[in-house]
Amino acid sequence: MAFLRTHIEFDCDIFFQTQNELKIPLTQSLLMQYLCRELDNYGIQVLNYISVEWGYIIHLDNEYFHNIWIGCAHFEVNHNKFLVFINSTKPLIKKFFIKNDISYKIIQLSNILDKILTHHPLILNPHWWTPKDLD
Repeated sequence: MAFLRTHIEFDCDIFFQTQNELKIPLTQSLLMQYLCRELDNYGIQVLNYISVEWGYIIHLDNEYFHNIWIGCAHFEVNHNKFLVFINSTKPLIKKFFIKNDISYKIIQLSNILDKILTHHPLILNPHWWTPKDLD
């Protein structure tokens, strides 16, 4: 089975209120809001989002993507580095002893995230993680 793109990291300064105000919760919140708006532009409604210790979980309000959520986080060691990821690197979900292949959904969502995050002129150095990066 082919490797699925699920994690993209990038550099960006636009998620800060000001350059001197590097509040990590604010940066993650602005990224989450940006992703929610952009996903809506692609017809993917957000059901809700949850603030967690490491960032945000974005639940999608779409039956098609009901087994998948998106996470977004800020790397604390580097003030302008972010990570957006799709929760499942496993394309097979077992439910009631039936294997459901969702790899095509992960591919579709990663293509949308790619468009959102690689076509913005102020999002720099986008990099999809490889299997080596996930180890």
